Amino acid sequence: MTAIVIFTKNEEKIISQLIDDLYNVLKTLPSLNFELFLCDDSTDKTQEIAKKKKLNIISGKGSLGWSYYFALSYLSKGSFENIITLDGDGQTDLSEIPAFLQELQKGHDLVVGSRFLNSSSISYPYSKWNFMGVKMLSFIISFCALQKFTDSHGGLRAMKFRLIKDISFLGTHSYVQETIISAKSHGFKVKELDSKWNKRPYGESRVVHSKIKYIKAMALPLLLRMKAHWIFSIVFLILCYLHLNLSNTRHFRESGNLSLTGIFNIFQNNFYLILAVFFGLFELYKRYLFIKNKKQIKKWMNDE
Repeated sequence: MTAIVIFTKNEEKIISQLIDDLYNVLKTLPSLNFELFLCDDSTDKTQEIAKKKKLNIISGKGSLGWSYYFALSYLSKGSFENIITLDGDGQTDLSEIPAFLQELQKGHDLVVGSRFLNSSSISYPYSKWNFMGVKMLSFIISFCALQKFTDSHGGLRAMKFRLIKDISFLGTHSYVQETIISAKSHGFKVKELDSKWNKRPYGESRVVHSKIKYIKAMALPLLLRMKAHWIFSIVFLILCYLHLNLSNTRHFRESGNLSLTGIFNIFQNNFYLILAVFFGLFELYKRYLFIKNKKQIKKWMNDE
């Protein structure tokens, strides 16, 4: 059994056609047993339309990231073999679903779409700023996962059921990136697949309303995933060590003469040491975020 989850927020103009198109694709896979879900956080008639189309409804949790993790936890109560997730904004090419399922059958645990794997698969002009952002995020994923990735925001993902129990997250906007990083950290096989990206038929992106707010929401979780806090801590420890070996500091230790230069160097040593400890403490904050987010999902699960 395969669970297929569509994530939506106020997509009443397109959801009916998207579901019809999805059913048409699934008809080409007569041996596939599937169950359709809509994870929705809408204030319009999106849910109402989906219910008429026989979809199971999972309540959204205020943001796409929270909804994504909650939906996976919700599905973990079932007995599925595979899970397919797709964004309900009409940009995903649904005809690619069979290819994603084939990669799971070949032994991959997570298959993610890439618009830039071979050549650009975007059917409309794409902002150079968005492109630069995608490349930066792809670099972070590649760095953390120790595997090259060329995209970070594919709207179609397929995964083995066993994978969802091990996914952990720090941020609510970095769910795509953290799914890949978390899967790789647990030894799962991840495959990037060439994927088409269509122009959104209605409205604008529900994810990125403000680039500045988006960057702020993404920065800390991904920096923690990169272990940047340890890198900074080590750098400051090295600087502290180097200052301890400056000639003026050595002279102060040997002669005992107190000088302004010596006092300044001691202050610098302590300053760098404090910074090293400060950045090291971010590891505790990282653990706190893991636990806090896990408890929030568990609370919502108990409320169901």
